[in-house]
Amino acid sequence: MRANADADGFESHQPVLIELLGHVPQARALELGIGYGSTPLVYCLSGTSVSLETNPQWHRRFARHSRPEHRIELLSDYDEWEWRCPELEQSWDIAFVDNAPGHSRQSNLEKLADGCRFIVCHDTEEVFKPSASDYRWDFSGFEHVWTCTLSPTYTTVVSTREPLPAELRKMPGIIGLP
Repeated sequence: MRANADADGFESHQPVLIELLGHVPQARALELGIGYGSTPLVYCLSGTSVSLETNPQWHRRFARHSRPEHRIELLSDYDEWEWRCPELEQSWDIAFVDNAPGHSRQSNLEKLADGCRFIVCHDTEEVFKPSASDYRWDFSGFEHVWTCTLSPTYTTVVSTREPLPAELRKMPGIIGLP
C-alpha cells in the first residue's frame, strides 16, 4: 500500500504509519482518534488493533467495521486534558495519537511512553515552526525522536524503548528535538 506523498494535512501521517506498520508485522496497534486517513490503514495493516474515539458522530461512521481483532470503541471517560482508559496502560507495538480534545494528546503520549514501542504523533509542526495548533507537544522525555516534514503538517515518531527504523529516515525529516 502506498500513501500519497502530496497528502494534505489530514493525511500527512499516512507514509509514516504505512512504513511503521510494514516494519512491525502483525503489530498490535492503538489508534487514538479515528478517521478516513488512519483507521483503514490500522485496520488493514496491523495484526490486532483498538481504535478509540470521543466524538459519537465519528464513532458511528466506523463502528460497523469493529471486529474482535480490530475493535472500534467510543470513549466517554475523558476531559479536555486527559483520557482515562485501560488501553493507555497496556503494551502496544504502535500507537497513533491524533485525538480530540487536542489538549489531551500530550497526556496520552506520556501515558503510552513506557508501554509502546513506537508512538506516532500527528500535527506536530508547532514544535518546529509557527502553527495554528496548540497541542503543547513535549518530546523531551523520549530518547528517539524523528519528525516527518514531507507535508506542512508534521508527524513525529518517538520511542523510549528502541531506535526508530532506518526506513523512516529515508523520508524528509528532522532527527531529534528542535
